[in-house]
Formats: sequence, C-alpha cells, structure tokens
Amino acid sequence: MEISAVSQEHLPYRESVVGVFVAHDEVLVLERFDTPGAWQFPQGGIESGESAEQALVREMQEELGCGEFQILQSSADMIYYDFPTTLIAPISKMFRGQKSRWYLCAFGEPFEVMGVDLSRATDREFADFRWVKPYEAYEHTIYWKKDAYRKGLKDLGLVDV
Repeated sequence: MEISAVSQEHLPYRESVVGVFVAHDEVLVLERFDTPGAWQFPQGGIESGESAEQALVREMQEELGCGEFQILQSSADMIYYDFPTTLIAPISKMFRGQKSRWYLCAFGEPFEVMGVDLSRATDREFADFRWVKPYEAYEHTIYWKKDAYRKGLKDLGLVDV
C-alpha cells in the first residue's frame, strides 16, 4: 500500500547521523546488500537517550565493523531529505524522511585507509566498500538523496557545489 504525499507530509523526520570517512582525498562508500549497485555513506538513526556522537559510534560499529575512529568535524546544520512517496519500506510509514547530522571522520593515526571490516559488522547491510573522490559519492547515490549529499559534502568542505 502506497502512502500518499499528503499523509507523508504530516510524519516526522527521523533523526540520524551520517559518517563520511576520509583518507587521501577520498571518501568511503558502501554497496547495499539489498540493492546491488547502490552506494552510500554509512548512516543510521539516533536511538532514545543517545547523543548524536554515541549513535555515530554505534552505527559505525554495526555497519563497518569498527567503532574506533576520530571525528574531525560535524555539519553546521541538520541535512534533510524526504523519502519518495513510492518507497515501500517500513521506515517510510513512520517517517517522511531523515534529518541528519553529518560527521567527517577518519580511521587511525595518521588517518590511514583502514578500519573497515564488514565481516565484523553486526548489521549485514553492506556487501562491499570502496574509496572514491567526494564528487563520485554524490554521483552514485540514489536520486532522492542527491541534494542531501551535495549539501552534506559541501558543509563538510569536501565539494564546492
């Protein structure tokens, strides 16, 4: 059953965090198990009683298999996106979209390309990962997240537009 745009407008935004890991002028993207070819940044919801930073550490442990990293900066503002009205997923029945705090993060000293071990991830959300230029992360994300990716990457100083 599809939710109409009118009913979706009255739903709240889910509070969430996005981890943008950098190393050697590249960012980490992950390919979803359920949608081969769909690449995104690791992200997840903030649970009741958690700070955004606590949620970030928990989500990165669940999704990347590593909760040890440095937070270099966070976005000045929350970045919003709406789910398309055609999305058939449990989350789209509870929320109209997500509002996310974006975090620029790095693994290890001196920020080496390491830390991801999908075999240790407790959520089996991702099948693969790779490092790409920031503009490539924007190009390969799903259409309804593109504006949020542009804003988040710009806010973190990784792209100009």
